[in-house]
Amino acid sequence: MSGYSRIILLPINTVSVISKGRPAVRLNSLGIRQANKEIIEAGQSFGCTPPQLLFNVQLPDAMPSIMAWVNQTIMMALSMVIIASMVGAGGLGNDVLASIQRLDIGLGFESGMAVVLLAIILDRITESFGTPQPTKRSGVMAWFSSKLQRQ
Repeated sequence: MSGYSRIILLPINTVSVISKGRPAVRLNSLGIRQANKEIIEAGQSFGCTPPQLLFNVQLPDAMPSIMAWVNQTIMMALSMVIIASMVGAGGLGNDVLASIQRLDIGLGFESGMAVVLLAIILDRITESFGTPQPTKRSGVMAWFSSKLQRQ
């Protein structure tokens, strides 16, 4: 990597973190503040300390909102890839920029699809972390619930 590229990367990364960090902090704060009041009250009644209440009650309840801001931050950072390549950052956005400059439709389609597929894959991964996974019942409770569902 040349010295010029290293000089360019610092301002690009700094601007990306600053511009994408503000919505991340706001959505995280919103998720924690919108935690279910009954769950918080139950945690307090069981004697949770404030750190226990935050990490064991509020954060798990706010996980869908937190993963939404992670998802949005990743998507906004991916949108910055093309803009960063215009300043000289290189990477995947450089192929898109080169195809625009040369009017190469094939290369533009390939590199654009690479950015889109990367965005889709990262979107699905972060979305799966935000949704609660169903628990598998076993033993007597599974037998009772299967009998009740048939009726």
